[in-house]
Amino acid sequence: KQRYQRRVRGTCEEVANLRSTVSRLAIQITGDYCVMLKSAMDADVERICECLLTKSADMNNFIRNDIYVSLGKVIDNVTPHRALAALINHGAYHKNGAVRSIAAQYFKDVVARMSVAKCLGNKDLTPKFLSALERFCHDNNQETRYYGRVVLSTFKDAPGFEATCQKHLSPKAARNLHDMCDTLNRKGVGSLPSTLDRTSGRNRSSNMSATFPGQRSRKPSRKSDHEQENTLLGKGTAAVAGDSPTYHGIQL
Repeated sequence: KQRYQRRVRGTCEEVANLRSTVSRLAIQITGDYCVMLKSAMDADVERICECLLTKSADMNNFIRNDIYVSLGKVIDNVTPHRALAALINHGAYHKNGAVRSIAAQYFKDVVARMSVAKCLGNKDLTPKFLSALERFCHDNNQETRYYGRVVLSTFKDAPGFEATCQKHLSPKAARNLHDMCDTLNRKGVGSLPSTLDRTSGRNRSSNMSATFPGQRSRKPSRKSDHEQENTLLGKGTAAVAGDSPTYHGIQL
């Protein structure tokens, strides 16, 4: 056990590597660890979510796509309440809006796998869950707010939900969720903003051409300066000799 934990820890450290090839491999391996070891990765899910969510602030699209896929593998294979706590701890209050948006998306996916009773009946998880839900519903990012509304729409009619909010949240936060529930009753959840990519994060990899670290398309070799010079001189000689020059097959 200690042996694989050292490997997981080392892999997570390499996620932050400045070399994109190394970073992408580490990101892919973290997801594969969860697929192979499943609930045995519960002890390391905090570390994995922290490094993946932090790296998701990177603007490299290939790296972000790898993170989407790996996070999907994480939440599909570890214990749901462990994954939910890790997403809340390392994503809900992050300063970067893109990180909060990704955390909210997978927050929604994990909650969909859990029952209402597990989310609202756990004395350790419930305060964190409700606080993160209120935060997502009132985030500055439109996509983050949408995922928050989706989750809230499944809980607003649960028995005792309002009383649970008043018990675990501050009066202001409880009032904010109450007002949002009223808005959902009047207007519904709505839809993702039209300017955003509607493709689910875990499916984005299937819509992109598979590009793995180290595999790059080769560009056609360029002629050397000496070869270009000989070519130009040859064209000039042909023109002097009286040959009719052509351009894309058209005689000039």
